[in-house]
Amino acid sequence: MISGRSSKRLAAAAVAGSCLLGGVLVTIAWRDYQARSLFLERAWPTRAEIVALEPVGPDLAQSNPVAAFTTMQGVPVRVALPGMDLSPGDSVNLLYDEELPEIVRVNDAWVLWFEPCAFGVAGALLAIVPLLALVGGGRRQPNPPL
Repeated sequence: MISGRSSKRLAAAAVAGSCLLGGVLVTIAWRDYQARSLFLERAWPTRAEIVALEPVGPDLAQSNPVAAFTTMQGVPVRVALPGMDLSPGDSVNLLYDEELPEIVRVNDAWVLWFEPCAFGVAGALLAIVPLLALVGGGRRQPNPPL
């Protein structure tokens, strides 16, 4: 059986751990947001065509689509797009870095911002909700007069 004092310590440790994990996730989200924002400042939009499927490892059932496009400077680029469900002949809107055109991102708000937003929301919830529960749980309602 856990005593009242031990259960309070255990609850405080759980809240501290949750807040720490939440802080880590919010930090990851912030850094990811900053990196994506910096990329977008210097990115160029283009329309690429899927020209092939590149097998992933020895399992030929999985493959990454390979997109081909030409930069504004006339440089042809081919790049694999892991995780995309595209077939040869399909086209996709991409953003590429002018200095390193092999670095691309799909030009879609959902694809660009889902990850940092998800990490940020999860981190905020992990940091705030347990803290509010601990603070709110410590308040006891006075017994009503008889």
